Amino acid sequence: MKVLLWFKRDLRLADHAPLTQAANAGEILPVFFLEPLLHEDPAFSPAKEQFLLRSLASLQNSLRLLGGDLWIGSAPLPHGFALLHKLWPFDAIFAHEQTTLLPEFQRDQAVAAWCQEHNILFQEFPHNGVVRRLPSRNGWSRLWDQRMAIDPLPVPGRFHWAPIPPGSQPIPDESHCPNLPQAGEAAAHETLHTFLTSRGHDYTRLMSKPALARTACSRVSEYLAFGTLSIRQCYHATQSRRDALLGQTPSPERTLWLRSLKSFESRLHWHCHFIQKLEDAPDLDRVELNPAYADLRSALDRSLHRAWETGTTGYPMIDACARSLASTGWLNFRMRAMLISFYCYDLW
Repeated sequence: MKVLLWFKRDLRLADHAPLTQAANAGEILPVFFLEPLLHEDPAFSPAKEQFLLRSLASLQNSLRLLGGDLWIGSAPLPHGFALLHKLWPFDAIFAHEQTTLLPEFQRDQAVAAWCQEHNILFQEFPHNGVVRRLPSRNGWSRLWDQRMAIDPLPVPGRFHWAPIPPGSQPIPDESHCPNLPQAGEAAAHETLHTFLTSRGHDYTRLMSKPALARTACSRVSEYLAFGTLSIRQCYHATQSRRDALLGQTPSPERTLWLRSLKSFESRLHWHCHFIQKLEDAPDLDRVELNPAYADLRSALDRSLHRAWETGTTGYPMIDACARSLASTGWLNFRMRAMLISFYCYDLW
């Protein structure tokens, strides 16, 4: 079988079910599309673009070390797949499920329809604890636990890589955001390791503090967002660290660590819990959660929006958080909640 391995927000090789299945199925062509819909998304900031491009470069280098390569296109999908199929007639597309905003979900639906029309197998695999087509939220937590209990998949030992067809594009030049963290799979695991072994010892207390949270928080959100690290890898690493601590002599330091690890593990649940909300209600980003609020607000005052976005409202705490976010691409969750509350309730 000739398998197109479609990377989306899963830019890693370990714990990658589509890659594992493709390695057992036949000849593999890894692909990624820098689609127009990425730049049409108003939330796709220069910081996100740079981190994505760096993550892509790291993935491409990892594939090359294993004898493969990454074919990169820019056409909208499924049109891009149709063009690529003329160059390399593939039998199947393997990919992870993805729950983000509606345009990307609609793209996946269009890809599935195109594959069915052209008799191409389109197989998607669960990516995290988000469950597709869940009839009820009852029992979701149990399903999350079941998925996390499975050991993360190792990188397969053997591959049958396809030669790279013509038309692959180089990774574009990056935007200039100098304060971003290192990207890629190795950086993701190193960041998680330093959190679990040193930075996270007082996580429960410091994660809410705007400045100290920058060090005390896990800082793996970027890696989870682009899939250079999986939720399951985080969960198992946390469990391993907890088990090691339980084997030590009781002490105040051990107690502090165990409390921090328990708090962090709960946030791994929350990560999938809130994405599951979007899976269950795909219009959540466009329609009021409570219908009573429909049409409550008048048109957005663009000058207030601009002041909020650039950190020039005159409220020092709000402005400091907005500027920090613009500079580094990261903000701890309590400050994110504060920014949004201010935007909704104070700026109306």
